[in-house]
Amino acid sequence: MRSIAAIFILAVVAGCSAEIYFAESFDDGENWAKRWTIANRDGYGSFNLSHGDKFLDDIVDIGIRTTEDFRHYAVSAKFSPFSNAGRDFVFQFNVKNEQIMRCGGSYLKLLSCGFEQSEFGPDTEYLVMFGPDICGPEHRRLHVILAKRGSNFPLKRHLKYPLDKLTHQYTLILRPDNSFEVLIDNRRVERGTIDQDFGILPPMKIDDPEAKKPELWDDREFIDDPSSLKPEDWVEEKYVPDPDALKPDDWDEAIDGIWEPPMIENPVYQGPWTPQQMKNPAYDGKWTPPKIPNPEYEPDSTLYTFPEICAVGLEVWQVEAGSIFDNILLTDDANLARKLGEETWRPRMERERELNDEAEKLQEELEGNFDNEEDSMNLDQEMSEFQSMTRGEPVKAEGEGDDETQEESQEQAKEWGLEDKPDLTEAEDTQQPEFPDFDYPIGEKPKGAKEEL
Repeated sequence: MRSIAAIFILAVVAGCSAEIYFAESFDDGENWAKRWTIANRDGYGSFNLSHGDKFLDDIVDIGIRTTEDFRHYAVSAKFSPFSNAGRDFVFQFNVKNEQIMRCGGSYLKLLSCGFEQSEFGPDTEYLVMFGPDICGPEHRRLHVILAKRGSNFPLKRHLKYPLDKLTHQYTLILRPDNSFEVLIDNRRVERGTIDQDFGILPPMKIDDPEAKKPELWDDREFIDDPSSLKPEDWVEEKYVPDPDALKPDDWDEAIDGIWEPPMIENPVYQGPWTPQQMKNPAYDGKWTPPKIPNPEYEPDSTLYTFPEICAVGLEVWQVEAGSIFDNILLTDDANLARKLGEETWRPRMERERELNDEAEKLQEELEGNFDNEEDSMNLDQEMSEFQSMTRGEPVKAEGEGDDETQEESQEQAKEWGLEDKPDLTEAEDTQQPEFPDFDYPIGEKPKGAKEEL
């Protein structure tokens, strides 16, 4: 029971009244194209169905994949409009980047009803933007952006995400108390309040503009040690007369004035003397003005709400294509979404990890066994055969390939000025963010947990 259709069974078995607004698993073949509309924009990339090189089930693990490098992508699916007012809202999906993603997005967007699907693109207004994005090692983040009051507000804190070739699950939860949670692989990586953590509203409190630091306030953390005395032989003269200089024989003091030798750097100069420092026993700390209520702050209990959600869209730019999107879910039940992830995402990810480990082990064995140049040249072919067997595809004949496509990609890279940029290092490609343990129901805090992360 690994199809996303299992959510309906899970809901019935659990006896819950979960509302499922939208669910997409792409496991019914080409029928997905009847539900999704690809934008009619010149130069945009195309999609195909794929489970990738490593997978568990050749049907259930299929998603839509970006196929062309250096392309924009835009596709969307509409559904019956709904509002999340008065209830939890969960936005969840899986994505796998088997390619080394040097620059590109793999996020999704939620949209209102007024846009034209055939014209969907980067200029289309959205309600929520959520998911991974990268352009170089220094620009890697998990986007969480909410559109409110005519502007887009990103989460203030910078969230990272796993850089590997496994399928990962991303979950955003908005709650009626204006709180939010972000989960990766069913583990919470962030939570907070929408009104303050996105900067939508002005701060609740501000510094008192009338407050002044008390005259006797001592904010010197360290002071001169009164017992510290300058040594009597301390040399502070930076320049001294040159002892080797001689007054010229023709020097006439009546005309030239009193002769003085030129100055040279003092070889024993020790610099300005400063007394040793000690902790200030009267230190009052750094003074900060007291906070007062911000007169410009007006609470808004509806920030979590979107009155009309009509569509989900994938709109990204990718230098390296190959991202696979799957198991998109919109619901009001966070625990149901979590259970779905355990039924669908986790078995897939664990199998992918096993296959990756097996491939790495084989490569290590092959690299340790070849003794001559011919064996070395055959290494790549043997690895290719192994990977083809793991995904059930025929092995290509020697010499088979698409040189023309590779040349086009290289030319495109040169045009965009990316041909000299290094790929992510192996360490960067496998770097994982630190996730806290998540062994309790979503929305509940473990015993002893602090109020904030």
